[in-house]
Amino acid sequence: MYIPLRCYSHGSILLSQNKPGDIVKRLDELEIDSCAITDMGNISMSIQFFNAMNKAGKKPILGMTLFICNDYASIKSEENSDCKELIVLCKNLRGWKTLLQIISYTNRPEHFHKVPRLSLRELKEFDNESLVFLSDKEVIPYKILNNYYTVPMPKPFYMWPHQAADNRILLCNKFKMPLIEATNRLGMPQFHTNEFYLQSYEDMLKSFNKKDLQQTIDIANQIETFDILNNPKLPDFQCGNISQNEHLRELCREGFKSRQLERHRRQEYIDRIKKELTVIEEAKLAGYFLIVQDIVNYVKTKGIVGAGRGSASGCLISYLLGITEVDPIKYDLLFERFYNSGRNTKDRISLPDIDLDVPSQLRSDIIQYIKSKYGQSCVGQMITFQTMQGGRALTDVLRHTTEMGFGEIKSITKLLPEESKIAPQLKDMKNRLGYSSIIRWALEKTPKKFLEWCELNNEKYTGDCAVQFEQAIRLEDTNIAQSKHPAGVVISKSRLDDFCPVVIDKDKNLVCGLVMDDLEAVGGVKFDILGVKVLDKLMKVKSIVSNKETQI
Repeated sequence: MYIPLRCYSHGSILLSQNKPGDIVKRLDELEIDSCAITDMGNISMSIQFFNAMNKAGKKPILGMTLFICNDYASIKSEENSDCKELIVLCKNLRGWKTLLQIISYTNRPEHFHKVPRLSLRELKEFDNESLVFLSDKEVIPYKILNNYYTVPMPKPFYMWPHQAADNRILLCNKFKMPLIEATNRLGMPQFHTNEFYLQSYEDMLKSFNKKDLQQTIDIANQIETFDILNNPKLPDFQCGNISQNEHLRELCREGFKSRQLERHRRQEYIDRIKKELTVIEEAKLAGYFLIVQDIVNYVKTKGIVGAGRGSASGCLISYLLGITEVDPIKYDLLFERFYNSGRNTKDRISLPDIDLDVPSQLRSDIIQYIKSKYGQSCVGQMITFQTMQGGRALTDVLRHTTEMGFGEIKSITKLLPEESKIAPQLKDMKNRLGYSSIIRWALEKTPKKFLEWCELNNEKYTGDCAVQFEQAIRLEDTNIAQSKHPAGVVISKSRLDDFCPVVIDKDKNLVCGLVMDDLEAVGGVKFDILGVKVLDKLMKVKSIVSNKETQI
């Protein structure tokens, strides 16, 4: 037996298509009970990998591939542009926190140059005792680090040999070349061999001896079992000499007096607010509502706030605090659709979700207000990923592996439905199959449209383009680009890099390097502040009317 110590996920964008669930499935096949995730320069898939491994009863090893430059990272000369790769693994929770600090350091604008990077001298300044460093060949300078090993580490960019062709599609997109040109020009071994998959012990013995493979187990045994998940790290909202719970109750009482409530339903309001306050206080979430109300009050001094969207309008607390403008009692809206204590467990508290619609022209100003109130290092926006969906996946596969023209490819992909129109069915498919696919849905539900190219019968794909359709299905939901979330803002009581990586975005701004759900899993408290252009127009109309009234 051996432990894979250099496995990539689709967090290594356009280099790997591995999703955490696929990694676990392959480990099950090989009867391997542990594995390391070592994405290039980031840990964006670590939380999903951690959860998937734990759910399967396997030991997750968290790490990444560091980019090491020759001189200090702040020196951005041509001579200091080439970087070597160094694998780093977290020995324990302290190591995880150290890795967060390292990532945040490498992503500072003064250090980032083509990739997030640092030198060995800078790396030595961090807590090396909590980390394990690996390379697959002897590199003398790395020996200055504690816990450094030379160990056999093949790179699994995909899980099964047949996925080599899928991986080449991603590489073609990365280098913006057709498959034939990329194969001939790039000289990358991924285009000429199918060996970058997660190999069995028997396969590994063909290249390495038993002593080498035992070393991977010895290293894995150094890794402790630890938990990186946390309850929400809500910042402390200052309420003077009273508690947050009492301050929230005071604001609700003021709302009862100022709002024009339906008098004949007074008892309903009383019963409802008692119930809501009990649920919120038991979950220790009074501060969440106080923070949202404070943001709303600030926006109102500058412009217009949306009246409320989604299930948040079913919360009477939000209405009494002026966060929303819809009376949930009057319109018989349910609080349970917004929040209920059944969502919480002994170890995890679920967060409410109140979306704030604000004028897009004010959004940057609002975020700066939040940073000034809670601290620059405690507030940040977050990343999101663009994924390869049905039409995009099928287009990329067909254009790289067939002689079809753009027009013919377009005539096929336009037959696929929009994701939003079949979202519930895709969710059902994921529950049934473990994955969702727009292309497969179309083959199942509208088969006649695709008879010329592909059919699905008894789990077998047949037809002139069956190989391409099946390949595109495998590639669906693979990350292909990283961007900034359009609405999400994280506010924390501690520095962001205490619990999540802080990375640089394409505009050279620092953002939280985890997606929304993963941020919440490690303790980040997410607030949705969405810029809406129609509110800009309403502000302009309001300004015009006000000016005319002044002139009159």
